[in-house]
Amino acid sequence: MIVLLSDPPPAVCVIRPEDATQADGLKRLLSSDRAVIAPAQERDWAYVDDATIDDAYFDVWRRQCGYVAGASAALKNLVAALRREHREYKLAPVWFDEPRVAQTTSEAKDEREQEIRKQDERQRASRERDQLEAQRKRDQQQQKTQIEEELRRKNGVRARALKDEIDALVKQLAEDAKAGQSETPTANARDGSAASPPPEQEEFPAVFNWLKAQNADHWETFDISSEIADYGNVQWHGRAMDAIIVRTVIQQKNRILGEYGKTSFMLGLIDDPEFSMQREIFNTRCDDSAPVIEHWKIGNSFKSQWNAD
Repeated sequence: MIVLLSDPPPAVCVIRPEDATQADGLKRLLSSDRAVIAPAQERDWAYVDDATIDDAYFDVWRRQCGYVAGASAALKNLVAALRREHREYKLAPVWFDEPRVAQTTSEAKDEREQEIRKQDERQRASRERDQLEAQRKRDQQQQKTQIEEELRRKNGVRARALKDEIDALVKQLAEDAKAGQSETPTANARDGSAASPPPEQEEFPAVFNWLKAQNADHWETFDISSEIADYGNVQWHGRAMDAIIVRTVIQQKNRILGEYGKTSFMLGLIDDPEFSMQREIFNTRCDDSAPVIEHWKIGNSFKSQWNAD
């Protein structure tokens, strides 16, 4: 049995039945007969569940609900209260007997349980896919690790030798910057011309200029360490050569500020021992290094012998 009010809002207050599970069946019946109960109502109903008779009365009074559904005894008490208050109402032209409500409740329960099972199956399938993908990634990482271990075992001696050369150059740059060798050029003893800067300053100008600026601001270098980021082969005018990319970390301190600082650079070069040259040298801060390294690798047809793609 349904109680309708004048110009009702599209919400149904469902008075708690003795068997609480029947609320789902009752709501299903209400939805199926909505066109009969409220032919002018275009929107679907919202439901206020598990209400007492007092809850339903106050929801109606505050116009939070326009419809009330429940057992006949409960609605009888509500009708009596509405009459006392001279509130307008009418009864809907539907009646749901106990067997029909019980049957619909059972159907709703079955559908809900089926949906729960389907949801569990979807979640289980999703977990299994995630587990499989995670295992694939672990397998790929294990394979990558094995390949890299073999590459580094095979090429480690040569790569570390080049890395050590770069590390030594950067340490010399720190000494040059500290001594200020490029700021006051000395005369060439033979011809009186200005002396050229040391080769390491020309090879890694970004590092050297940064070190000079830091020195001028009273930062002192106390540690320089380098690690191999990549090592491989390139083609230079038809000749195969070794190439290396190194990540160098420079640690400094400022006695005046009482602070420590750490800055990293990516340094790369191609080694040409046949002509005693180092070619295609680049040096850049790590924060800006990705496009530089990508361009350098592509431009020199770099093939890694250190990292597995």
